[in-house]
Amino acid sequence: MNSPSKILLIEPPFYRLYKNEHQFVRYPLSLGYLAGAIKKETNWKVIVYNGDFYPKTGFFDIVYMIGEGFYNYLDNIKNSSRPIWEETRLTIKEYMPDVVGISANSANFSSACIIAKIVKDFNNKTIVVIGGTHPSAVGSEVLNCPDIDVAVIGEGEKTIVELLSAIELNSCLDSVKGIAYRKNGAIIETPKRELIENLDILCFPNEIAPEVLKDYKIYPKDAFKSIFATRGCPYECFFALLVRYGVEK
Repeated sequence: MNSPSKILLIEPPFYRLYKNEHQFVRYPLSLGYLAGAIKKETNWKVIVYNGDFYPKTGFFDIVYMIGEGFYNYLDNIKNSSRPIWEETRLTIKEYMPDVVGISANSANFSSACIIAKIVKDFNNKTIVVIGGTHPSAVGSEVLNCPDIDVAVIGEGEKTIVELLSAIELNSCLDSVKGIAYRKNGAIIETPKRELIENLDILCFPNEIAPEVLKDYKIYPKDAFKSIFATRGCPYECFFALLVRYGVEK
């Protein structure tokens, strides 16, 4: 692989699928932590692209989202030629990544799958990795999307570093804990990744934002005021437990 290798980390659009001016006006902290680990532990060049960011302030209207906005959402999901996806294509073309990492929750997983296909249509050799709460909940099931190559299950900071090292060396992924991937037509799940005991070893996402975040200069200051008080959700909502543990038949 030519040096420097490049990874593009993407927050898929969700609110903008309802209306372009509906936006996620925050620096995606999960991707910020991953970018910090990559910069600290590897020689890879890393860029963070927030597909749910729109540079003009928009009014978030829940009534619109469940009315006309919902039909816009469906149209965007069904039609990969819409402007939001063209923006994604242009971003991929601009950075020409060797690896694309997508952070997905259950709400934006459909959007993540569209991005994975866009990546493969652009360059089938680009490796698509997906992480986030949805893969952590459903595991290797996300590999039912044929354009996703690797799923990261659980915390990703150490996993992404080991994964990029294995990719760079063109070595087997079996030794990378906390992933699921395809091998000779079969889906392989590696042993579970241990939780990071000392979170102080992680970089502060905001420190590297000017270097890694696409369009950093046009983000409002409020975009960098969010914090994580805990890792993982402290609640036990019934629907989430069903996803995690399944339903007794």
